[in-house]
Amino acid sequence: MSENQRSLKSFHIVFIAAEVEYDSEHSLSEIAREAQRLGARTTLLTAYPSPANPANIPGLEVLADADLAVFFIRYRTLPEEQFRHIRDYIERGKPIIGFRTSTHGFLYPKGHPLEVWNKKFGIDVLGAPWIKHYAYTSGTDVFVEPGARQDPILSGVPDKFHVRSWLYVVLPYPPKGSNILLWGQSVDPELKPEPGTEINPVAWTWNNYAGGRTFMTTMGHPEDFQVPAFRKLVMNAIQWALGINPSLDRTELEGRVPIQSGGDARPSASLPKKVPWIPLTPVEKMAQTDYDVLIVGSGAGGGAALWRLCEQSKKSGLRIGMIEAGDLLLPTHAHNLPTFNQSRFDQYIESPPYVESVGNLWPDYPGARIFRALGGRTLHWYLMSPRFRPEEFINWPITYQELLPYYLTAEEIMNVTGEYTEGSALQETLLKRLRFGGFPDASSIPLAVDLNVTRYGQVHSNVFFSSIIFLAYALNTRPFDLAVNTRAVQVLTESGRASGVKVVTSEHQTYTIKAKTVILSASTFETPRILLNSQIPGGAIGKYLVNHPSVLAYAKINRNQFPEVLGNAAIMVPSAVDRNHTFFILGTDPVNYWWYHYEERKLLDELRFRMLGLTTMEPRMDNHVSLDLSKLDSYGMPLLKVQFSYSTQDLAKIRELTTTIHAAAKATGLEFYENPCLLPPGLDNHEAGTCRMGDDPSTSATNRYGQIHGVPGLYVADNSVLPLTGAANPTLTTVALAIRTADYILGKI
Repeated sequence: MSENQRSLKSFHIVFIAAEVEYDSEHSLSEIAREAQRLGARTTLLTAYPSPANPANIPGLEVLADADLAVFFIRYRTLPEEQFRHIRDYIERGKPIIGFRTSTHGFLYPKGHPLEVWNKKFGIDVLGAPWIKHYAYTSGTDVFVEPGARQDPILSGVPDKFHVRSWLYVVLPYPPKGSNILLWGQSVDPELKPEPGTEINPVAWTWNNYAGGRTFMTTMGHPEDFQVPAFRKLVMNAIQWALGINPSLDRTELEGRVPIQSGGDARPSASLPKKVPWIPLTPVEKMAQTDYDVLIVGSGAGGGAALWRLCEQSKKSGLRIGMIEAGDLLLPTHAHNLPTFNQSRFDQYIESPPYVESVGNLWPDYPGARIFRALGGRTLHWYLMSPRFRPEEFINWPITYQELLPYYLTAEEIMNVTGEYTEGSALQETLLKRLRFGGFPDASSIPLAVDLNVTRYGQVHSNVFFSSIIFLAYALNTRPFDLAVNTRAVQVLTESGRASGVKVVTSEHQTYTIKAKTVILSASTFETPRILLNSQIPGGAIGKYLVNHPSVLAYAKINRNQFPEVLGNAAIMVPSAVDRNHTFFILGTDPVNYWWYHYEERKLLDELRFRMLGLTTMEPRMDNHVSLDLSKLDSYGMPLLKVQFSYSTQDLAKIRELTTTIHAAAKATGLEFYENPCLLPPGLDNHEAGTCRMGDDPSTSATNRYGQIHGVPGLYVADNSVLPLTGAANPTLTTVALAIRTADYILGKI
């Protein structure tokens, strides 16, 4: 095991990312992932619902069993019940690592009981307060403190390197007794350094006021984390903070790592191998198989394609494989698990391996997040499954009638029903008010929920639908191979047709999987990224990025207007010929609406609702994704760049939608307690169009069956094929198209 691969087995590291300048969620998730590869158990905590909210970091109670806390925070105003978990952790003398803005991690108002922590966290915990910096266009040359060259944290760190972070003024800190490791000198500073401050400490260690060993660095720009010297420094600091000497050899190290066990501490080699809840195939074995069909991605489109291929080829010798970039996360939709509520679920999926907040890198699309796990986003989608109206198939290469049999098939396998709130007095009252208040087409939302009860020994406990159900049907129909933690980076071709996929595992091992037919179902962002990285021809690949501009409001109403037995509301007012938007009303709990209600339900004085509206946008070639060839991820793939904006026409539609939501609130008697506001692009999770279907290769990436123009055997089956001309949630349409694509492939094999 190399010097930078020391075991962190048995340690729990909690990473806390909560600031708006430096994309710390993404940077710390990368470090957490590296720590996990070395055996650590990690938890990533972030501000909710976004870094812009300074007063909420759910899940801080996990600090109670943390071995190390890593902070990258700025100007937080946490409530006492959350802050006490941080204070208690510090005062237990536990180790701490701080990045950059954490020196000014809190900003409580004057007179607040926690105001003292505005400076105390920087000075007494991390060793320095915020003073100033040398402005944004400068960088920093970093060099080792000569007297610290033998410090274990600097093992493998070069004497000099450069980072993008502009230099922080730290002097006269850190305090006496600290161990300065690295100094920095500003390169091309916008502000002229004051005499005596031309260089400043950029990394040091000390024992804080409670005795906890502390490593602090004022570096931390996102680009710093791509500098090998800085990543080496950070990983060394993590090991040092946990009491591990980064320069120890493996034998000596493993003899010192403590075993924390509630029972018999046996060597791990003697433990039985854990069997996963779904059969997996080693990627090494898949690399030795020639597949007839290989599916990349296991979300709605990939899952539907797999099910249909298996269901229609029960007795054939068809060799079918699927690879998933993420890991096994949940064996069902999250709402089927009674231990979750919204806050517990948010904490669970914020773990670094599953969520990548790519929107922090894309100023034009700030709400975007990539979710990697078997089942994809269907593990936590909102289940709304309306069809596009026939009139909304304008500019499609197929008609509504052509897709209709596949809509019916999708609705049957997904258990789509409008009866979820049947018999609810709340639903019936609000529907009546809407229908007689200007919205005669108001109806129940069609939802993908299994409302059949368990009887005669036939179990129906998997109420909320996810792509895992597709996999379950396929698994019980015929064999297929499945590998997780396997990321497709390139589609391979021979003589102009698809021949397989190049993949990289989470251990960064590279393999080639051969296949006569490849179906990309990796997402609206990842599918064009793979195609572009593969240099697949097609001028429309990555272009025409669209979403559903979304307006969200929260409203309330007096409880005494309704009967004693309420029920819930799930109401939809669909788009129409004279209304190019859809809106929904969900209640009575805007946050925990979908979850099991084991908590005691209090008698309410008022009822609360979420009102969400979607509209369509103008497809424009200017809205696109492209490769940033200057920046590679840890798998060797170029990162994506996104260019996106709303047109004047789009903004007019958004105003119309907002007006409609106001009218609906008036019709139902609802009063806003959070006024309608436009969500940042990406938060709707309905992005589409980057591989859109069409007959003209100059304006579309795939043909009417999802095949990439001019590349036989290469198909796309995810949201990216949708022109998204309808103001309806896209999942049902994506599933219907994926089933249709699978049927077409079977007809060609």
